[in-house]
Amino acid sequence: MSCVAILKSDPSLSEELARRLPIYVRKHNFMLKYFRYLSVCLPVIILFACKSGEKLYNQGRYFDAVEAFVKKLQRRPQDATSLRLLPAAYDAAKDFYESRAKQALASNNPLKWEDVKNEYRSMQALYNVIRSSPPPTPW
Repeated sequence: MSCVAILKSDPSLSEELARRLPIYVRKHNFMLKYFRYLSVCLPVIILFACKSGEKLYNQGRYFDAVEAFVKKLQRRPQDATSLRLLPAAYDAAKDFYESRAKQALASNNPLKWEDVKNEYRSMQALYNVIRSSPPPTPW
């Protein structure tokens, strides 16, 4: 039996279908608009979400810059910008954490040893990131 025959045989069913159909169409229209906007916005978001190590370095976010440079070097070991700025970013990040550890030691905070420990853990994490970078290759 076809759908049309079922609808003709039961008028209450056809009324129910007529009542629900506009809601179904409205829901799917919304979904189509949502996917249309998503397909336009998603590439733009991805494009601007990519972190550049050089931008992070210039913003003073040295730890993040070191991570970005190492990731880039893992993909492209001869990247000139990463090879040039990685040592400077590492030194700046190390100096930052060392100065914070020294500040914590000089403070009268009863939990200063906890702060010192956290700064040295951050330096260890920085070291671990550097260790995961590929060694420089000769030309």
